[in-house]
Amino acid sequence: FAVEVSVDRGDATYVYALPEQPSDDFLSDPYKGWGEAQNTTAEQMKMFLTRIGHGSKAVVTGDITQVDVATGRSGLSGLEPILGGIDGVGFVWLTKRDVVRHRIVQDIVDAYEKATDSSQPPRWIYVNDTASPVVVVLDEQSGVEIDTDRWQRLACGALASSGVVNGELNLIFVDESAMTRLNHQHMGNSYATDVLSFPLDGSDDVEIGESLIGDVVVCPARAAAQASDHEGQGDHDGSLEDELALLIVHGLLHVLGHDHYDTATTSRMQSCEQALLRQHHRA
Repeated sequence: FAVEVSVDRGDATYVYALPEQPSDDFLSDPYKGWGEAQNTTAEQMKMFLTRIGHGSKAVVTGDITQVDVATGRSGLSGLEPILGGIDGVGFVWLTKRDVVRHRIVQDIVDAYEKATDSSQPPRWIYVNDTASPVVVVLDEQSGVEIDTDRWQRLACGALASSGVVNGELNLIFVDESAMTRLNHQHMGNSYATDVLSFPLDGSDDVEIGESLIGDVVVCPARAAAQASDHEGQGDHDGSLEDELALLIVHGLLHVLGHDHYDTATTSRMQSCEQALLRQHHRA
């Protein structure tokens, strides 16, 4: 079967909605659409997507900036990193260019975008008014200039898109000597690697700030040295910025339980990386 998932960032129309509990005859229907899907729970979304019969097609739309779920966790948020590597599943991110309503609606969307203060966290990290992941950035090196606000926003957005709605992550930038010490202490390797991850707490039942998700440690000097080697991999342009973004997202996914110990897990992790980078680094 084929599933086309279309996600609206507030700029386009929706298809028709299904009942909260799809009936058994859903399997025999050739086409279904679910609108306002940002207001489903993760359990409802899984139920919908696992009830698609042979020869069927489903389209799910929603706006992850307008979540109204009691638990604060939307079943739509974070779907692309989870399902992006599955054959037959596609994602389409709509922008103001896709607005098909009145001209004034497009102008309103454009006005909101222009009014967004770059010093504020990006709109997509908010799951509700009170719950969102916190990222503390520490720059403990001086060899490479680091835009701490930019990388904080990237990490916050990637966490939220991965379904993390509370807890705290430390993002730490260190020099090669500090990374060599950490790599030797924790991995038994006597050289500076590019990124290390230290997951600390897997609990979901805590208030914001009460749970430390983990640490991601990045070595900008190593990133600068190897950035050009990754040019052309995905949308990587060989720049230091693209390399730092890749390492941050890679380390974050390790904290969340991803790994690359064989071909399948490597492919899945890389798919998640590219999905998050498209949303929060290249958007």
